Amino acid sequence: MYVSGTQNPYYQTTYMTQTRQTAVDEAQGSKQSSPNTNAANIAPPVATSSSSKTSSEINAALLALQEVQTSEQTTATTEMVTSKGNIPLNLDEYFANTPQKPVANLMDVPLLIPSAQNIQALSNHVSGRFSQMLSDYDIPEAPAEITYDREGKIHFPDDYAYSEQLTQALEENPGIARELSTINALTSHYVEIQKRMPMIEEMQKANSQADIDSILAKYQDLITDNGSYSSIALNFNKEGNIVPMADGKAVQFA
Repeated sequence: MYVSGTQNPYYQTTYMTQTRQTAVDEAQGSKQSSPNTNAANIAPPVATSSSSKTSSEINAALLALQEVQTSEQTTATTEMVTSKGNIPLNLDEYFANTPQKPVANLMDVPLLIPSAQNIQALSNHVSGRFSQMLSDYDIPEAPAEITYDREGKIHFPDDYAYSEQLTQALEENPGIARELSTINALTSHYVEIQKRMPMIEEMQKANSQADIDSILAKYQDLITDNGSYSSIALNFNKEGNIVPMADGKAVQFA
């Protein structure tokens, strides 16, 4: 926050101190130049609240600065790739446990695109929220991984000792649960798109129908329902951060 010279607490303290000293000097000079002045007629110095006023102004300035910093923290945004273009989103609000504003029209909601930028941003964002949730619910450790079935139901490893506690925590924090499932879905789409990129690039270079037919035959498994989809999981590294995985390997984001 920019504070002008006259609003700066240091400037105000220095200026008022100098002003007070000047007034004292002038009074002393006047007394010396008028030796016959009746002492009884000289009004006693009036007590001022300069120090208390200055202290109040300093406190007010510090409070204003704190409010601005708090506002900046709560309104922090991240640039995301959406159906409405690249726009800054407040991920805390986008994945709030209790949506602050009811959605009247789903078309007004910017949908997240399965891009590397989005997946990485969400992974970084939810890692901190997830760790805090574990602490809040006294859950000692995160599962080795989180997976989802075809119906979108979340699963933990069979040997994870805190499955019930974590399930309850996610039920009571639907924003975090939704962000995790979103990362899983975006990662799945991203991986499948990357599989098809070589085919897309070859199709762009095709010069004839024969070339196109040859390419389609080459990638037939990718363009039919017979194609196998990668197994997606959300792993946790030693720092507790989420690492999207595909077929047991960390997804490489270009």
